[in-house]
Amino acid sequence: MTSADRKKANHLGSLGLKNAVEPKKKKKKKKKKKKKKRCSEVETLWHVLGYCPKEELQRNNRHYKVRSSIATTLRKAKWEVYEEVHCLAENGSTRRADIIAIDRRNQRSLILDPTVRFEKDDQQANNVNDEKKSFYNPCIPHFSER
Repeated sequence: MTSADRKKANHLGSLGLKNAVEPKKKKKKKKKKKKKKRCSEVETLWHVLGYCPKEELQRNNRHYKVRSSIATTLRKAKWEVYEEVHCLAENGSTRRADIIAIDRRNQRSLILDPTVRFEKDDQQANNVNDEKKSFYNPCIPHFSER
């Protein structure tokens, strides 16, 4: 081995090269970006669909689509339909009913407030119905006067 070859070998050795082949570079691990939580609550389907403030716009849009679909169906069935109707309860508080439907032929009317909720148990529908009745029953005298 000549002195030039030794110098070349020492130079390659100092670079960490063996046999004039570059070492494999270690791939840098990419850091995963942490997704921000929607809010401080535990992220359950029930919470996200029903209560999370970050999902309020989507929840409202879903509600409006359901309300409009029901109103359209009632109109096709020849009901007189009013949407987003303000009313007064017996104690003077104001409420807003999503749909007031009137069937003048049969002299009956409905106050409808469609609700899209995640079902917790088999009593969910009854509980929501009771909740809505207690909320809108005090408004019946207001609508009866009209």
